[in-house]
Formats: sequence, C-alpha cells, structure tokens
Amino acid sequence: MKVLPLADFQSAIYGALGQIPMQTPIDTPSEKYVSAEDYGLIGYIKTAIWVYILEATFGRESVDRAFQYYFNEWKNKHSQPIDMKTSFEKALGRNLDNYFKLLKKEGGFL
Repeated sequence: MKVLPLADFQSAIYGALGQIPMQTPIDTPSEKYVSAEDYGLIGYIKTAIWVYILEATFGRESVDRAFQYYFNEWKNKHSQPIDMKTSFEKALGRNLDNYFKLLKKEGGFL
C-alpha cells in the first residue's frame, strides 16, 4: 500500500471501512447507542466515510466551503441535522437527499 498514490490509498481504506456493518443511524442521540464501540463507529468512522464520499463527488475545496458556510450560518446557535443539510445544499448548489440518506442507512455503508 505504500506505493499507492494518495487517492488510491484513501479509496482502498475508505472502501474497506465502508464494508463494516453500521446498524445505527447517525442521528441517534448519544445516550441511545448500544455501546461505546457503536458510538465510536458511527460518530467517527461513518462520518469520515461520508465526508470522503462528499469530497470525492464535489471536491475537497467545495466541501470545505460548505462546512465554512454551515459554521458561519449556525455559530452560536443550536442547529439540527436538517440545518446542516440545508446549509450544505446552499453552499454546493445541489440537492443532497441521497447523501444524507447514506447517514441513516443500516448495514454496510457503501
């Protein structure tokens, strides 16, 4: 793997991680997770794979701008998941229903 270009290495790693069964939807309240392992898997791994998919689709700079837009729009406020989706859609100029559905998908991520 050391000889792979970065993009190929990331694709291999995220592809492998995406095969891990992830039963819990990401919008589950933290106290409802069945274990600390499930919380870590969903909160960190599932989220990282999702951001990777967005970056692969829209480009890292565009996704960075979407995060900045979301942050600026919602700093010092109490946002909900729909607010992030709405901010990202405004910043990227696209409907992101299918991408946000991935976060609720059960089983393997990809």
